[in-house]
Amino acid sequence: MVGTRLYVWQIVDTVRSSGNSVSGAAEYLGVPQHHVQAAVDYYADFTAEVDSYRDEDLELERRERERWERAERVLG
Repeated sequence: MVGTRLYVWQIVDTVRSSGNSVSGAAEYLGVPQHHVQAAVDYYADFTAEVDSYRDEDLELERRERERWERAERVLG
């Protein structure tokens, strides 16, 4: 979402974690409810694309966490 530093997939995951509550996710994220609804609507139209970005982001996070863990072991 432009201006929020949040990705659509993060908003959708938060909605799902909030019992599919758009208002609950909006409150948790500190963004207007209409932004969350716009992300849900976008996801409905571009599910495969958003899921692909989500998978890429999570894979990058996993690799970076592993790199950090290796560095921590080296530094003791």
